[in-house]
Amino acid sequence: MLRGGITRGDAVQVKGRVGERRRRRHLPEDAQVDEVVGHEARPQHQQAERQRGAQGDPEDAGKGQPTVGGGRGSVHNRTTIPGPQSQVPPPPPVLSTILNVGAKQRKRPRCVMRGMEQPRSSTWTPHPHSLRREPVVFGHVMELLLTDLELIHPRAREALAGMGLSSGEPHAVYSSAAWVGAIHVLSGALYSHLSSPSAEFALGRRFMARLLRSRLGEVMNTRARATGPERTLHRLPNQLRMLNNYLGASVHALPGAGRWELSLRPLPEFFLSAGVHVEPPHFTRGAIITSFQAAGVFDLQMDLMRHDVSLGTSTFHLTF
Repeated sequence: MLRGGITRGDAVQVKGRVGERRRRRHLPEDAQVDEVVGHEARPQHQQAERQRGAQGDPEDAGKGQPTVGGGRGSVHNRTTIPGPQSQVPPPPPVLSTILNVGAKQRKRPRCVMRGMEQPRSSTWTPHPHSLRREPVVFGHVMELLLTDLELIHPRAREALAGMGLSSGEPHAVYSSAAWVGAIHVLSGALYSHLSSPSAEFALGRRFMARLLRSRLGEVMNTRARATGPERTLHRLPNQLRMLNNYLGASVHALPGAGRWELSLRPLPEFFLSAGVHVEPPHFTRGAIITSFQAAGVFDLQMDLMRHDVSLGTSTFHLTF
């Protein structure tokens, strides 16, 4: 293999053509081979310089012939022959094909990994439904709510089984509809002698009492005792992320000492989603009161001010 990716057989063909014209040009054979082979091997900008040198620069016209050596116009750098003999014969078809293929390969972009190519259009955006999450409750939360499943009436268990809820088949996540449905069934089955708001409140206290005995509840209770009721109330949005992925909270101070407004609503991405089912407000009130009492806040008063079933929002006023 010679320079420029030319094989020895191609060089022999070129040398044969040069030999046919050597007698007419009266030039050394090595110079002719260097002229033709170098024309194919050098890049295009060097070929252009060689052609300009062969034709002669206007500024150097009449200043003498090129000399043999390392300077400009030397035979080692380029071969210049005045007159029609300076025209270089066209390259063989084989060499042109080889060089054209090599140029295409050099221009081909290199991919880092197969299958990881970026889209050609910069305006490509995914479909909005492909990024939408489903409102879910995490599995450990539902398992705590279903702890007393064996204590309820068989009909109530059948109703829960119809929603895909059973103690023998736990799941990683549950839909918000299943969460709200379980609250309604369990509150009516465990506290059938109470009204619906009172039964939901009692079930909320029962659920939080079991949660505080778990590892997660112990961490939450220890932090609440260390930070105090006001900071614990402001940290409620972060604590909700440990239970579900769709419910948000905001806290605002009210006129007077120790008075706060707590608003619960779905997160913006779930606000208008038809699949969001927010738990009953009295269940939430019973759970929050129990968590604050476990942290040492016994004089807490929490009242429900507004509740919108269609939007899933609830507003409470708290007084410490």
